Amino acid sequence: MNENTNAVATTMATAPSASQRFTDVIMREFTKSTGTVNVTDHQRNLIQGYFIGCDNALRAAEEKRLKKAAKDDKWGEMARQQLPYTWKNVNIDAKLAQSIVAYAKLGLDMTLPNNLSAQPFLNGKNEKYDLLFWEEYRGRELKTKKYSFYPIKNIRYELVFSNDEFKVGKKDAFHTQDSYEFNIKNPFDRGNLVGGFAYIEFDDPQRNILVIMSKADIDKHKDASPSGGKGFWEKWY
Repeated sequence: MNENTNAVATTMATAPSASQRFTDVIMREFTKSTGTVNVTDHQRNLIQGYFIGCDNALRAAEEKRLKKAAKDDKWGEMARQQLPYTWKNVNIDAKLAQSIVAYAKLGLDMTLPNNLSAQPFLNGKNEKYDLLFWEEYRGRELKTKKYSFYPIKNIRYELVFSNDEFKVGKKDAFHTQDSYEFNIKNPFDRGNLVGGFAYIEFDDPQRNILVIMSKADIDKHKDASPSGGKGFWEKWY
């Protein structure tokens, strides 16, 4: 191994990774705007994971932009004029730092599916992208379990199809808790989607809650989503 090779190897061994540098910048921006904050090693690892999640979101958005830009039409021209989705075009400021530290304190993990996601949006004031975050259903579940006034044992989610048997049992004068009966009669032909439900189980069973949604209710949420029911909803309805 020659002297140059040794120098490169030493640099690679000691140079901080992109996620580490990102974490350092975020902590510096947070301290400048809010004051000193103590984060655990786990929370610091979560912040490094946020870099990976945000980087993936930027890459996906840029791939989509380049695909549109390759077309010879007005949409292609608009995409060619659009600001590239790269880190140099992202607002890494106090607002981003505060969001990231808050989610790290909550314990949401962007490297796990359905926890937390990011999406770049152009800020018209400075012509750079703001990274905005969405808590997905597993992230909301984690936060709900962690901060619920009454301890939660489990939350179960199910879709109900026309060939399934689903019976609701609501708490009333004769029943001490919400309940349900759910039977999938034919797992290979469940029919059409008709709705879904969530069952929240507490340490105290009398507090158990059954939440049901019809397909029409689900569609209302789809139409009100930031994408207007496109993208994720089209692929993973």
